This record gives sequence, C-alpha cells and structure tokens, in this order.
Amino acid sequence: MLAPLLTRRSLTLGLALRALLVVLLGMALISAAAGAAVSGVVNRGFDAQLRMGAHMLISLMSEEMAARRAATPQRPPSCDRPLLSPEDREAFSDFARWRMFRVWYGGRVCWTSQTGPDLPAPQHARPGRFARIGGWRYYTLSAADGGPVVQVGEDMHVRRRIVMRVAAELIAPFLLIAALLMAVLFQGLRAGLKGLDAFSARLAAQNDRPPFDMLRERDWPRELHPLAGSVNRLFARIEAGAQRERRFIDMAAHQLRTPLAALSIEAQLAAREGDARARGGRLAGLNASVRRVAALVDQLLALAYVEAAPRGPEQAVSARAVLSEIFADQAPVAARRGVELSLEGGDVHARGDARALHLLLANLIDNAVKHAPDGGEVIIALHPHAGGGVATVVDSGPGLSDADKARAFERFWRAPGA
Repeated sequence: MLAPLLTRRSLTLGLALRALLVVLLGMALISAAAGAAVSGVVNRGFDAQLRMGAHMLISLMSEEMAARRAATPQRPPSCDRPLLSPEDREAFSDFARWRMFRVWYGGRVCWTSQTGPDLPAPQHARPGRFARIGGWRYYTLSAADGGPVVQVGEDMHVRRRIVMRVAAELIAPFLLIAALLMAVLFQGLRAGLKGLDAFSARLAAQNDRPPFDMLRERDWPRELHPLAGSVNRLFARIEAGAQRERRFIDMAAHQLRTPLAALSIEAQLAAREGDARARGGRLAGLNASVRRVAALVDQLLALAYVEAAPRGPEQAVSARAVLSEIFADQAPVAARRGVELSLEGGDVHARGDARALHLLLANLIDNAVKHAPDGGEVIIALHPHAGGGVATVVDSGPGLSDADKARAFERFWRAPGA
C-alpha cells in the first residue's frame, strides 16, 4: 500500500522502497535459516552434554556402589545412604544451576536438584532416551543390572537465549552490509533516473503548438523507448487534430465567404429599393440566401461532428426509424416542389452511432430532393442481410458524369452549373 503512494510522490523513493522490501525479505529468510542452523547446532551440543552428564552420573554412582559392596557386603547400597561421595554431590549441585537431575533407585527418588519440573517415575531406559515436559528437555538413562536410573534435564529458555544471541551476532554484519548496500543503491537510483530529468527538460523545451520535434529513441536509454514512442504518437495525434481544425476553418471560411457576400448585397439592394413590390422580391431573395447559409452552417456542424473524437457510444439502430425522422424533416420541402418520397423494403438493424447514420442518410436524401425535378420521385430502398444491410437512394435528377462521380465525395464539391 505504501509503495504506490511513494511512487506517485517520488519515483526514486518508490524504487528504493521496493528494493528495501526485497532486502528485508532476504534478511528475514537469512535470519530464519541462520536461526534454524544455530538452533540445530546448539541443540545437538547441549543434548550431547546431557548424555555426557547422565553417563558421568551413572559411572560415578556405579563406582561408589561397587566400593561399598566390597567394604560392607552385608549392607547393599540403597537410598538410605548417599549413592555419591560428598565431592561428587557438590559438583552436581553446581551442575544444576540451570539444569536439573533426578536419581531413582528401587522406585524411589534418592537424590534430586531443586530445579526442574516434577517428573514421573521412569521406566528402564537403556540406552537413554530424550523427552520433554513444559519448557524442560531431559534425558533418562538406566544403569546396568537394575542399578539407579538418572534423569538429567535442561531449561529450553536458556537454549533459546543462546540461539538468539548467536544468531544476532551472525546476522549483525549482514544488517550493516544491507544498510550500506541500500545507501549505495539509493544513490545509484538517483543517478540512473537523471535520464528522466533530461527527458522532462526536452519535453518542456517543445513548442507550445505544432509542429513538434519528434523524440528519437536512440537519444534515450532503452527503458525510455516506450515512453518516447507514446509521446511521439501523442504529438502525431495533436498535429493531425490541429491540421483537421485548420482545414475545417479554411473550408468554412471559403464556403461562407460567397454566401455572406451575397447576403450583404441583397440587404443593400433591399434597403435602396423604393418600390414596395420590388422590395418584397428583394427580401424574398434575401430570405433564400439566409436559408442557404443556414443549410451550409448545418453541413459544417455535421462535418465537425463526424470528425470529432471519440464518437458516440454504439447502440442498436433501426434504419427505418431514422428514415422516418428524415422524411418528416424533408416533407415540407418535397411537398412545395411536388417531389414524392417513398420507402421500400424491410428494416435494417445494426449497431453503431445513430446520429452519424442520420447525418449520412439525411445528406443523401436532401441531395436527391434538391436535384429531383418538380413533380419527380425519390425512392429509398432497404435491403437487410445478416449483420446489417444496404440502403439505396434513387431519384429522377440529372445524375453525374463519370468524371463528376470521381469527385462526388469531396467536401463541399458541386458539379459545374449546380
């Protein structure tokens, strides 16, 4: 959660944090491995000490008991008399400072340290065996020929403290090395990311408007090649958009210049006309010019919509429904000239931009009505097929020559004499 936040604030800190997380993960794994290795070594060593202590205790008691049997054969050794000499007992009392021992003989505890948990009466254990109660690990060993049974144990907390201390001493140098590596890595990241500063400076030095200087990938590190390509594509889209705007403005100015000049002339002539009937004719011409300018503005707006990006969302479109709207708009114009509009065929359903389809068909039908002779006919036929269909517009107008057909889709082009 912290890395994305730092990446937004500082790319260097974000990368350094990710590297730190990797280092910390590595240190955790190293610590776990070191702890396991140290724990294994320490446990084996201390288990060996427990075995050695148990065997030593059995050996000392066996010697003492053998000496007593030789001296007083009529009194066999028992728990009523110490099984060890005073010197050996004192030595094992020092042994029990953080360990424990129990000596069993004849089913009774003959001698015990004050440390360690209560242990159950042992069974015969030769060879010895390890067991664990609570936080203590102990070793049980039986003497031969039904002699004493000893239990020697150790507090596992002591072992863990030793393991942690040894592991910490082993890991401390690695922590220091990791800190030094992180410092060097951070400085290396700062130096390596200076290429981004140069990249930003190059972008800041670009022109405020097209044309832009494209970025050459070979001028930048390999890691910045995708970014340079994206910036170049963005520049290309901006320049293409600016060119479309310039062409649109030039086209609009060219197309509107003549109609506006005609409007100005008609207005001046109407203002100078003294005869009311003549003035009415001038005003009718002025009104027709206004309609032509309005139609031209509508075409320009339609062109701007078609070229705009992004387009509207795709939706299910019914061609017959779109044509019904267009017929409603064209009906007054067609009625004045006696042009008959008719729709044939089934409906065509497709997915797309309903407004773009409306503009397309409206331009075709408007052109057909405009060029059809008075009393003529305009037929729109729909031919549906899987996934779409075909719409044909047939009129009784003059048509186009082969040369004019080649230019029919040029913007605002009109045939000679139109």
